[in-house]
Amino acid sequence: QIWSVETTIDMLYQICHVLEVVLVEDVESPFVPDLDFTRNLTGKVQEQAKDLTQELATLATRYSDQSLAQAAAGYAEAAGDAYRALLPTIVKRLLPRSLQSAPLPDDEIQRRSEVMETTRAMLARLGLGERARVEIGGELGELLGKMGATIERRERGTHFDVQPL
Repeated sequence: QIWSVETTIDMLYQICHVLEVVLVEDVESPFVPDLDFTRNLTGKVQEQAKDLTQELATLATRYSDQSLAQAAAGYAEAAGDAYRALLPTIVKRLLPRSLQSAPLPDDEIQRRSEVMETTRAMLARLGLGERARVEIGGELGELLGKMGATIERRERGTHFDVQPL
């Protein structure tokens, strides 16, 4: 039973949505959120967040079947990632502009763009197997890397150099 994990994450998405709609910069929003609903939602998230870490940590131990335990562990990791990804968005929306970071200078934006382009070019030169290992990483990256390497070996094995007669 993982309903509390999913409802907590769903409530965080709802809070993010309310903040995005109401706090859009330089735009007067016609949407007026229900204040009691939003407060209630925030209170429930705070209450459920207390137990969320423990629930996610022990989720895999509820299953004796190894494949179900692995699936539960993967779910717990993904749910934790989603939860962690939403919190900074909410906090940033609530911070006054004076406490938020300043925009990047143009030369830094250009430097980052060049780094990204160089990285894309480097990754494009990698084979399927190595690219999965680099981009995804971890156990999933290793597994996809092996699959990619196998696909590449099979493709090389099926291409024959035909000699002209």
